[in-house]
Amino acid sequence: MTFNLIATHRMKLIVLICSLSALYTSFVLASGQLDVTFGSSGLRTTPVSRQDFLKAIAIDASDNILITGQTQTTAPTIFIARYTSLGTLDVTYNIGGSTPGTQNLLVGTQSQANDIAIDSNGKALVAGFAIQSQTNILLARFTTAGILDTTFNTTGYVTYSIGVGATLEGIGTQSTGNIIVAGSAVIDGIPNFMLARFTSTGSLDTTFGSNGITLTQVGVINIISAMAIQSNDQIVVIGTADDNLTIARYNADGSIDTSFGSSGIFQPNIDPSVIGYDVALDSSGNIAIAASIIQSNVRQAMVIRLTSSGALDTTFNSTGYVITSIVYGAEYYGITIQSNNDIIAAGYTVGPLSNELAIARYLTNGTLDATYGTSGFTVTNFSADTFVYDVQLQSTQNAITAGITSGTFFLQRYLS
Repeated sequence: MTFNLIATHRMKLIVLICSLSALYTSFVLASGQLDVTFGSSGLRTTPVSRQDFLKAIAIDASDNILITGQTQTTAPTIFIARYTSLGTLDVTYNIGGSTPGTQNLLVGTQSQANDIAIDSNGKALVAGFAIQSQTNILLARFTTAGILDTTFNTTGYVTYSIGVGATLEGIGTQSTGNIIVAGSAVIDGIPNFMLARFTSTGSLDTTFGSNGITLTQVGVINIISAMAIQSNDQIVVIGTADDNLTIARYNADGSIDTSFGSSGIFQPNIDPSVIGYDVALDSSGNIAIAASIIQSNVRQAMVIRLTSSGALDTTFNSTGYVITSIVYGAEYYGITIQSNNDIIAAGYTVGPLSNELAIARYLTNGTLDATYGTSGFTVTNFSADTFVYDVQLQSTQNAITAGITSGTFFLQRYLS
């Protein structure tokens, strides 16, 4: 009798423990919630000057996280840092430097990084600009150890003058290992969409476009904001031409792809207030854009999806775009696509007291994924103005967001 009673209580205890464990696991592993195993309770911060800013992140094959932007030292300087997959500063990166885990690069009187990518050898490619006698494009490559790669143009970086001034906003590699950069260049007083290709050794590839460079003038003011490279090495860029959201696609050799949109260009007829900030490609070749739009005098977050042929994808929310309205407003600055083609967009929302981090997941039909966060949306309050500039995925499909708040760079990880 006593044995049966003990056995019964033991069984009840096991059931209770299993139930609590399942409840804990379901809480901890909830999609769209902060991953408390990352950094400190899901957050990693790095204090910086209030004049510093972060522009982009990249994730390498080991799920390490690299961030880049600009820091104010003796002059505005490119800043790069690497964090481990768990969110700690990787002090093996530039281990011999004055601040292991980070690296700076100043070319000319001022340098700025706007994008970062990882090549097939795990090296970090950074794109931006350098102010020399004029504003020139700047492309740098760092080894996996965090030092300038002197096999790249002997110095680890290359600058190039185009027109009377140029800057880069996007970078990536083609299957050949060649490096594609995208940005804007001022020619005859008019900003143009600009693409260039460099070899893996840092030389301008003159077989691309016209002597290594492609210029496209759509309107009077043409500015590229982001770039993505398709699996077939075609290049998709988004930007603005005369205050209109503009998407263009180029062939692998730098020529405009006339089969895309209208002679290679597509301008969605949605609203002149639409601004596109980032672009990502899904496995079907669809093009997803992080954007914003003004509604009732309030700027709201927006995701746009185009077909691979350059048209609004009406299978996505029936219109090709979805607007997520927040009372005080919101914008998406970064976008990434999970392996099942669900879309994760991140940016900020305007709270009653300050801007707050916002991240959301959309299903392939354009509806918010109700299983993610709270009805598809998660807001994180830092008690200070917060801006998210990029979002990328680790191999686990967890999302890493990066931004700045109150003089601090931050990384956060949200569960898939």
